[in-house]
Amino acid sequence: MPPAKSGFLSRFLDDEQTNEELPKSNNGIVEDEEELVDHELQLALKISIHNKWSPCVEYIDIKASDNSLRNFCVPTDVAYLSESLKHIYRASKSFSETNGSITLPFEEAIIVQILDFMYCLWMESIPQKVSREPFKPKMEDVLVLMDAALYLDLHALVMICSELAAKHVQYITSFENLPVSLLTDILKRVTMYDLRITEFDESVAKTSRDVSKIWRTHFKNLIISKPVEMFRPHGVLLASSILKDEFGAQVRSECIARLLETRLSRSLEQQDYEMVAAIAQIDGHFIKTLNLEFGTGQYYEMDKWSGLTEMLPNLVEVTILVKGQLSNQESQIISSLLPGLSRVECNFIFEVSQPLEYDDVELITGRLINHIRLPAQSFKQIQSAARGKKPQLPSLQNSLPLSPKQNVITPQTSPSNLSLSFKRSKSGGIPIHIAFRQLSLPFTCVSSLDFSHQPLDGNSTQLLSTFLESKPPSLFSLNMSRTNLGAKGVSTIIQACSTLSLKHIDLSFNIETQDPHNPEAVSNVSKYIVSTSTLETLVLAGNHFGPSGTVTICESLAKNASITSLDVSNMDLSLAFPELCRAITKSSVNVKTLIMNSVTMLPRIIMQGLTIFENCRVKVGLERLAMGGNAVTKECAVIIGRIVVSPSWKALTHLDLSGGSSGQLLEDSGCETLFRGLVGSTTLIHVDISGQRVGNNTCGLLARILPKCGLQEVIMRQTLFPMKGLELWWK
Repeated sequence: MPPAKSGFLSRFLDDEQTNEELPKSNNGIVEDEEELVDHELQLALKISIHNKWSPCVEYIDIKASDNSLRNFCVPTDVAYLSESLKHIYRASKSFSETNGSITLPFEEAIIVQILDFMYCLWMESIPQKVSREPFKPKMEDVLVLMDAALYLDLHALVMICSELAAKHVQYITSFENLPVSLLTDILKRVTMYDLRITEFDESVAKTSRDVSKIWRTHFKNLIISKPVEMFRPHGVLLASSILKDEFGAQVRSECIARLLETRLSRSLEQQDYEMVAAIAQIDGHFIKTLNLEFGTGQYYEMDKWSGLTEMLPNLVEVTILVKGQLSNQESQIISSLLPGLSRVECNFIFEVSQPLEYDDVELITGRLINHIRLPAQSFKQIQSAARGKKPQLPSLQNSLPLSPKQNVITPQTSPSNLSLSFKRSKSGGIPIHIAFRQLSLPFTCVSSLDFSHQPLDGNSTQLLSTFLESKPPSLFSLNMSRTNLGAKGVSTIIQACSTLSLKHIDLSFNIETQDPHNPEAVSNVSKYIVSTSTLETLVLAGNHFGPSGTVTICESLAKNASITSLDVSNMDLSLAFPELCRAITKSSVNVKTLIMNSVTMLPRIIMQGLTIFENCRVKVGLERLAMGGNAVTKECAVIIGRIVVSPSWKALTHLDLSGGSSGQLLEDSGCETLFRGLVGSTTLIHVDISGQRVGNNTCGLLARILPKCGLQEVIMRQTLFPMKGLELWWK
């Protein structure tokens, strides 16, 4: 067989036959001609073992466009993997001046990688596989290589390059003249949440003001970079045709929203504001969310907020993060902002790293709440309810004077969905001690309150209770997780919620030990569960109501038809689990998600509850059952297997039996029993056995039963696998 005239990368050699490394240049091309011939002789010899090459095989000479002295001698079996190359070669044989050689419009470095890829494809087609490394294009050539692959109809190579470019898009300095179809293919693989897209402010400042050219048809000169790479932004050309697909619309929406946030977070000149308004007027329908930040010293020129928000017809959510104290000017901005947000969901997040005195809290919240008015009668009712229970409200004389015409917000003009969250700072400062006196002011439009992880004293709890008793009409979500309420505080809050139409309430991890007020808390929680007809999510996790108290609460659940999600994790269910199972199987109960991870109960109690599930003959609506970290044994797994295939449990789709911190109690035999019971199940699609000990038997069984059941996802994080079991799995 004649030797080839030029070489390919050493990945085609069998490492068992030769360990010699070939001399390469910086771009990976073999430089020494003698070793190059030896390299290709070994390659040809190895492939000829499989009777694929023979001396009569026809070769095609391929030459690069950069005046390289070398030709690449490629067997037709390899070259014909490219339909374009096959067509070019057959056509070139009609012209004597070509001398049977094809010159491709690519540099030698690109041709080497293309032929490298074609040899990899060819080797996959031979009867006996050849030991080789997978093909890996070079990042610096990926765009040119992608374009060349499209030219040669090598669609698999196009996909490889596209995925590589999308993964490292922040390192691409320019898309150059890449065809729009290839650019779109790259961008559709990029996760929007990994990118920041903004406009250049300096280099194209004059061009940026030409709104009609930049934003009406397409956008240019954008920065695409991951958040961690913001110090190394790169320009990217985005063609207008990208906007025709769904990803393009996301890119455009993200770009416009970030432009508005960036421009509006500083002092704007008149021409700047006109540009922002023009962009909003043309492309405002792309914007669905806005994120703004106050209390950080940024200067907002926002006196025209109301007019601007009217240009954003599809705006559904605005999140305002308040860090520290609000300046007078920022208070004015919020005042002018609220009337324009009457139709959207508005989230206020107060994030403070240091303890706050009352005056500081008043600076942050007082002005905001002072703008929201209830009818006079309701305000008098709140004052009457508060009289004698808490200190008099301090004067708001330090608040910014307001113009009734411009700044007083009535229930008709205030945001219909206002969410208030008080959270710890990301810097990990001391938790704030919230003064709830502000909530004694009329607050008509609050839809969500989040005080999680904020330690509250008895006075603050009573103030919040008074606010809840005023029946705020829009409130539907209350998060009081880890607020140090104790049994008395839980009792007070849940009693105040009895007159509200809440959909979500979280009281988790507030009763840590036995508490003398436990009977009162159990009674009020049970009464609330029975009486409410609107509550959908109830989180009681981590509360120590006592064994008998938990039984009472579970009994009340059987009389509720609205709760769809219940979380009783980290609770004592040593007596209550059978009663909870009876409640779940009631036809009138509508619980779809039951979370009971790491609860206190013995294996025999678990068996009793699961037996109740198994013997149920009515249709159960439970869709997700989470029992991670519990003492689930092999005997329990047998019953669970029968439950899953029962006609009464066709709604169950997710099952969590992860080991957690309790150890791997299922062991290999339990996991095997569980999966053996899933044969024939068509409804269960998700199983989590993370933290369990899985052996050879389970791995082999799981590999066999997957085609025979409806499982789509099996989670096995931190699971101990034997090596033989892994081999059985992959086979």
